Amino acid sequence: MTEKGVDTALATAMIEHFIDDHYDIAVLVTSDGDLAPPAQFLMQRGRMVVQAGFGPPSRLLKPVCVASLDIYQGRAEVELRRE
Repeated sequence: MTEKGVDTALATAMIEHFIDDHYDIAVLVTSDGDLAPPAQFLMQRGRMVVQAGFGPPSRLLKPVCVASLDIYQGRAEVELRRE
């Protein structure tokens, strides 16, 4: 699948699950500004979208999300369980 195909599939899934009322808060793990329009769509309709990614989000994505989290910056706080 090409990059744009993945973006389109993710945006479609976000909106389908919104329509089916499957969530109140979406955690979007990306820094890709191409996903700003669906994030903005969800925010305008009362869903909270949190952006999480490795490094800073795009200048398009951060302003349309309720919060932004740099996963890489907090990596030392993540405890992995090995079973």
